[in-house]
Amino acid sequence: MSKAMHKGEMSGRYLLSVVVPTRNRQKYALGLIEQIANFPNSNDAIQIVVTDNSDNDSLRDEVEKVAGKRNVKYLYIAERIPGVDNYAKAIELSEGEYVCCVGDDDAILPDLLMIAEWALGNGVDAVKFGAQASYVWPSAANGYMSSRLSLNRFSTSVSVVNVEDELISFLRSGCLDLPSAKIPKAYHGLVRRRLFDEIFKRTGRYCGGLSPDIYLSVSLALLLDNLICIDVPLTIFGACRQSTTGDSLNKTNVGRLEDAPHFVGQEYEWDELVPRYYCGANIWADSAMHALVDMGRADLKKHFSVEHIAAYGLAENPRYSDAIKACLSSCQCDGRKVRKLVLSMRKRRRIRFIKDVLKNNSSIAKPFYRVRSAIRERKGDDRYVASGVCSAAEAANIVHERIMDCIPRIISALDLRVSDNGER
Repeated sequence: MSKAMHKGEMSGRYLLSVVVPTRNRQKYALGLIEQIANFPNSNDAIQIVVTDNSDNDSLRDEVEKVAGKRNVKYLYIAERIPGVDNYAKAIELSEGEYVCCVGDDDAILPDLLMIAEWALGNGVDAVKFGAQASYVWPSAANGYMSSRLSLNRFSTSVSVVNVEDELISFLRSGCLDLPSAKIPKAYHGLVRRRLFDEIFKRTGRYCGGLSPDIYLSVSLALLLDNLICIDVPLTIFGACRQSTTGDSLNKTNVGRLEDAPHFVGQEYEWDELVPRYYCGANIWADSAMHALVDMGRADLKKHFSVEHIAAYGLAENPRYSDAIKACLSSCQCDGRKVRKLVLSMRKRRRIRFIKDVLKNNSSIAKPFYRVRSAIRERKGDDRYVASGVCSAAEAANIVHERIMDCIPRIISALDLRVSDNGER
């Protein structure tokens, strides 16, 4: 929650804008639009904003068919632009009181509207969701992972965290685990629209860096004092073959810095605290540093752990060790700390390698996961997994059925928590 609360005031035309930047993934984007358009009893509460930077505008006609039953704003951008600019344009076009940004291969749950209604009534500027639900589209991965929905165990717990403390903790971990960080999320989170205007006022852009997800998370964290966190999934993280998550599943998202797709159509200055090669972790870290600088808080860069991001690289991407060591040398890092971190990360990497072998050999994987599920259930760790799920929309329906009865209980807990913290 920011310093200036606006309880019950709605300045936007809609309660919620779902922002969907897309490029050359028409099938997935259309599926997401149709999934949201079929929400029951949402009337004019929700807007769908699609900015399409594809090689052609074939999505336009399909979107217009959906637009008849739902508020859809579609913009085709013919000129190739950086992904972050496509993302920024979608935010600029949004007219909802709250914004939730998702990828075109993702899905959202209708329960999100109930949380948005509660947030509006209580002057809450941002809500972070926990308990990640993820879906791997058919052909996005090999073997056991394909067509698979995974839902982590959720407790429906509610908490209020100090955002500055959480941001510093995130920086001290090398910005390696954004999903678990208790900082605001524009991507798969709920954020009041006017906060994006404040970012624009301070930086001259709605988002920057190379990863809009983390750039916005860090920027928003600098605008809020406290953050509401609820341990329940309200969106589905999708992974199709053309996505960066799909690249990660297939181990194709690492390379030379100059070959990174994020640099298309722009000149960019890489931050000196981040090793100079392309991987998801480095893109995140660099974008976080750019957000701090752009928002006038470069002083917080002193909390960033170069040792953690370097150790991650040495454990996961050792062929880029020259670039990593050059960064360590220029930043005068603690070599002993790096070696200790590398050993720990390599141990986790070996465990993950075994899991990957199992995932890609279904004859071994199925009995293994059956035994593991039984053990987890006995321990109370009942992660839900469904195979043979044909789309993100189907995955969203499955998760909705599992959480719908929890939402009224969560809202009651939110009322108590906000009241206890004097934030009404």
